[in-house]
Amino acid sequence: MTSVKLFSNKTRDYTGPAENTESRYKYLNRSARPYFEDIRNTIQSWFDEFLIDDKENFKSKFQGAEFESRFFELYLYKLLTNLGYKVTPEPKLIDGSDKNPDFLVENDDGEKFILEATVRTEGAPEHRENSKIKDMVLDTLNSLALKGFLFGVRFNGWSKLSHRSQELKKAITDFKGNVVNELASISHDEIVEKSTKSQPFVSFVEAEISGLEVFIDLLPKPSADEVAETPVGCVMGGVHWSNTDGELIKSLKQKSTKYKEIGLPYVVAINYVGFPIDDEDMFSTAFGRPQLTFPTMEEGRTLNGAFLHNGKPQNTTVSAILFGNNILPSTRTESNLFLMHNPYARNPYAGNLEKLTTFKNSETEVNKIEGLHQNGIMLLKGIDEFE
Repeated sequence: MTSVKLFSNKTRDYTGPAENTESRYKYLNRSARPYFEDIRNTIQSWFDEFLIDDKENFKSKFQGAEFESRFFELYLYKLLTNLGYKVTPEPKLIDGSDKNPDFLVENDDGEKFILEATVRTEGAPEHRENSKIKDMVLDTLNSLALKGFLFGVRFNGWSKLSHRSQELKKAITDFKGNVVNELASISHDEIVEKSTKSQPFVSFVEAEISGLEVFIDLLPKPSADEVAETPVGCVMGGVHWSNTDGELIKSLKQKSTKYKEIGLPYVVAINYVGFPIDDEDMFSTAFGRPQLTFPTMEEGRTLNGAFLHNGKPQNTTVSAILFGNNILPSTRTESNLFLMHNPYARNPYAGNLEKLTTFKNSETEVNKIEGLHQNGIMLLKGIDEFE
């Protein structure tokens, strides 16, 4: 049977950086850097072992908008098989549901559970939309043939336009023309004279793109003839509040109600792509945020998380959460996975996933058991070497 290939069979010669608006798949597929060739070969080897019926459909989604989700599924499949499991993708359930979970996981010791994978991207939809517009501005600046300078870019505010709108495309084109005209009117010596050690960047252009303010500064290079391969050298994007635990709770609630009673432990694996998450983010997701009660100054939690609502258990179909953070092709060996048990689960989980760092806890007591870094498991060295 002919192997389905996730990446193009072509000669690659581009060794530069990714564009800001470029998808992770597109850049991974076109880069000629040996580092990314190794990543492509690794992912393809995982896919060759992936026992899913419709590989062409998986490939289509992997190459499109679901790249991060499909990569995470491949990653988990490899992790689970290296832990000694037999993994069945998209099994049929006898629960009256027409939906198929991502994996049925079993081993020779009688362990059997369902695992569902999901990826949550940091930020509300409006944050992500604004980020796309900023990326368009940065790619526009990087497309310029700039000599003698680097751009420093600062953003403030929000654009009222969609990144797909023709109005925005025209605004970006006008913005580019303005920058080109201003560049033609200044000299390298002039900017060097204005630049100081304490303030090396010199104010250059201010623009507004339907509410999004863009401030461009110039940093002179030592030579006026030195070409900037990537003209944007520094970016300040503004500040917004993060609601990491709230976003993770939404993901878990969506998964907890996806199936009826299935009579097996049910583990939800969440890969949060965005800010780094720590133990507190995971605790807050499961049991609610920390709080300080006045006037007793007693420390506790709000008891409003994925596993509790106003102190009462909820989402009890979920046996455990497998937390991942920024598990992506280029970070797959550095990121870690953590297993958080649900003490109120109808079908508690116990098994080989507990070889990873595991939290067995309630809202009043936390027991963290340090385990393997999953990269050791992914390297095919064999589980016994790590015990």
